[in-house]
Amino acid sequence: MTDDITTADTLIDSGRYEEAIALLEVALATSPDDPVALYHLGSAHDSAGHEAEAVEPYRRALAGGLDPETALAARIQLASTLRNLGETRESVEILEAAVAEHPQHRAARMFLALALVSDGRAIEAVQLLLDLLLTNPGPPERYARSLRNYTDDLDR
Repeated sequence: MTDDITTADTLIDSGRYEEAIALLEVALATSPDDPVALYHLGSAHDSAGHEAEAVEPYRRALAGGLDPETALAARIQLASTLRNLGETRESVEILEAAVAEHPQHRAARMFLALALVSDGRAIEAVQLLLDLLLTNPGPPERYARSLRNYTDDLDR
């Protein structure tokens, strides 16, 4: 399974999302509850623009048990996907919990700000971002490209 996940990540990084999805689905046919493979399947669907198809794998991965770092990434990605699907309240709830547990995680706070804006709470989003700039400046951990794209789309 580890080799399949590594290969799928390489495919995703090269923009070959559908191949990654197919590979992970085959791998999951033999281990349908593997939380790491489910997380990567959710990520592959997200990267391919299939947000609705990403939700269930993320939820199953989180329910199946992931290491703390991967669980945080899955929560951020699930919340971002839910925001994109218009489920802003649940997105905010997931991200507020993540930020409460990991207050120094810059990307979690940035995604929370986006979710707050989508939920009609722009003042809270600005407060969150100003606090972030004052207390924890620096680039987001691994989501710089996604955050840049979402920032560019805010006025659309």
